[in-house]
Amino acid sequence: MILKPLVLAILVGADIGKIGIFKSSRFVDGSFGSFEQFDITTGTQQGGSKIASTSTQIDDRLSPGNVTILSGETAMLACKIYNLGNKSVSWLRHTSPIPQLMALNNMSNSLDTRFKAMVGEEWSEFVLMVRDVSTKDSGQYECQVSGPNHTSISKMVALNVIATTTSIDNGPDIYVGLSSKLKLVCRIDTAGIQLKYIIWRKGDKIAKFLGGESSPLILEQDPSGVFITSLEVDRIEADSGDTYGCQPNPGVAAEVKVHVIKEGTMLTVQNSSFKILPIHNLYVLVLIVFCTFRR
Repeated sequence: MILKPLVLAILVGADIGKIGIFKSSRFVDGSFGSFEQFDITTGTQQGGSKIASTSTQIDDRLSPGNVTILSGETAMLACKIYNLGNKSVSWLRHTSPIPQLMALNNMSNSLDTRFKAMVGEEWSEFVLMVRDVSTKDSGQYECQVSGPNHTSISKMVALNVIATTTSIDNGPDIYVGLSSKLKLVCRIDTAGIQLKYIIWRKGDKIAKFLGGESSPLILEQDPSGVFITSLEVDRIEADSGDTYGCQPNPGVAAEVKVHVIKEGTMLTVQNSSFKILPIHNLYVLVLIVFCTFRR
């Protein structure tokens, strides 16, 4: 009989060991592991050979057919298969005009190294991992189980990748004077998906950490749903100039370069970008302009 198939997709951030279908499995590359048969009448696993004595099926109880993930994260698309026997498992990406074979069993079949095939050592969990996903990875993927007689069962899953945006107001270059105050405002658009934490950094050091498991992240939102967070520097010192970054999770990072204007300098505008000009050069500039007009 033909049974409905299943594809499970999870984020890499989850602990695979805590997901039910992976509870007793460890992912391996390049070799077969032991195979256990699953008795669907009793719900128990029984030791057996690689040739199943009952029909092959993909567990349809555990996974959705639609997966939503933010750009920059890692997606894992997985099939939990019972009684595989001597059949093969393929991952297809449905593209025009023909589907593209992404993986066969534990072998990846893509020039894009972000895609990797993984197989549980019981030879019953088949995973297509996609690192650093982007909107171009969105689309229809298929987990297909094929036998020697070309009979197959399969399941389609829609992968939806949401592009996130992160920006810091008044960037990418910000100029401040000594002894003044600075407030950096970061705006994060995650299409409504809740953030886990935010890291503000100055150079390679953490300047501020928001959120985490012990402290729920509560952020202001503008009318369009964009999250807002800020970093304040009460007094600008000579060493306050640096690259400041806002890194949300999930989401992409944004950076600005903060320049400290020291006494005896002025700002000029050249080619649509700010540059710092020493004050003693100002007299030379004025002299040149004066001489030009006298001629």
